[in-house]
Amino acid sequence: MSASIGSLVDNSFLEEPSTNFEIAAIQTLVDETKTIGYNVAPTNLWIVNSAYACSPLPPNVQVLNQIKITSTKSLSSGGVDYKEGENLETLFKIIYNGEEFSIDEFIERSSNYWMFTYDDLGVFFQLASKPDLSINQKFTFIFTFNDELEYQILTDEFIVD
Repeated sequence: MSASIGSLVDNSFLEEPSTNFEIAAIQTLVDETKTIGYNVAPTNLWIVNSAYACSPLPPNVQVLNQIKITSTKSLSSGGVDYKEGENLETLFKIIYNGEEFSIDEFIERSSNYWMFTYDDLGVFFQLASKPDLSINQKFTFIFTFNDELEYQILTDEFIVD
């Protein structure tokens, strides 16, 4: 997995960082996916000589259990002071496939999403509200799954005024 700092404008991620909290975003992407095979089957249709069909998808056995977001610096938002290393998930919202979720909502519904199957669909994180003070720090995103697989991503500097 990887992370990029940029801007989310009209549900399109631009790799041009912005300090405007309304569009500043962190994109997380899957760098590597597994390919699902396909079968070639001859048909008896006179128009179609052969048809391609995806093999059945395996059952969704890997479910997202937790997203933890931490920082090595303290920060303030909504009148609350957060210490370094403290979970900051409540400060962020997720934009996925054009829909907005709190992190808890996204995790609850994650079994319905294929976010770790398709590398062309990124998961975007934005601040849920304007911070009390400007932010200039790196964040660590930790994705934990039900099979105890864990991905950690360290972002570049995320700067928001």
